[in-house]
Amino acid sequence: MALSAQTYQGDGTNTDFVLDFTLGYISTAHIYVLVDEVEIPQNTLQFILGGGSVRLSTPPANGAKVLVRRIVPNDALIHDYENGALVIEKNLDESNLQAVMLQHQAQDGFSTDEGRQGNLNMGTYKVVNSAPGETSGELVEYDQFIEGLSNLASVGIIPRVQPRQQGDGTTTNFSTPSDKARLAQSFFIHLDGISQRPYTDFLINLDGTVTFDEAPAKGVDIDIVLFEPANVQQVVD
Repeated sequence: MALSAQTYQGDGTNTDFVLDFTLGYISTAHIYVLVDEVEIPQNTLQFILGGGSVRLSTPPANGAKVLVRRIVPNDALIHDYENGALVIEKNLDESNLQAVMLQHQAQDGFSTDEGRQGNLNMGTYKVVNSAPGETSGELVEYDQFIEGLSNLASVGIIPRVQPRQQGDGTTTNFSTPSDKARLAQSFFIHLDGISQRPYTDFLINLDGTVTFDEAPAKGVDIDIVLFEPANVQQVVD
C-alpha cells in the first residue's frame, strides 16, 4: 500500500485507477492525477466503486506515466475549532489525519504540493531507491554510475589520428581530430617528428582546431593525434 502517491502505466485503454493510500483519504478534493507530469483537471475526475477508484475521461496513452496523489492542504486546517463549539469524533479524527497525511507526503518526497522546491539536506543520510537518470539534470543512480565507469575503463582511450597536413610558411591554424575545444595536453603534435609543447607552442581553439605560435615552415609535416574519447556518453551507453 502506498503512503500518499501511486504510479501506474497507461495502456491506451484503461481509465480506472485504484486509490489505495495508507489511511485512505479525507476528501475527493485531495485526489490529484497527473499523466506524464500534466495535471488532469479535478472537475473531470470521477470516483467509482464507493470512492475506491478514480476514473479519467480519457485513457492515458500506452506507456504514459500516471501519478495518482493524495494531497492534503498544508496551509490551512481542515477543521478550525472554537471555544464552546460542539466537538465530534469525525472532526477530531480528520484533524489528526491531516497531520499524519502531511507526514506521509514528506516521506514520499513531496514537501509542498508541487514537490521539493529548495535544497535538500539529508543530514548525512542517503538518498535511496532512486530511478536511474535519463536526461541532463537528473540524479545518477550509484549502479548506473559504476557501470558507466566500468564501461569507460574497459574501452580505454582510442587514439584519433588527423590525416597528415603540411605547413606553407604562412598558415598557423590547422585541423585536428576534434570538432570542439579540448585540453591541449590531450593532443600529441609533431612537426617533422619534433614534439610540440601544449600552451607554449600551440593552443586548441573552441572549434577544435589548433593554432601554432609560429607558422610551420613550408613542406613541414604536421602530425596530430588526440588521446581523448570523442564522447563519454557513447561509452556509458
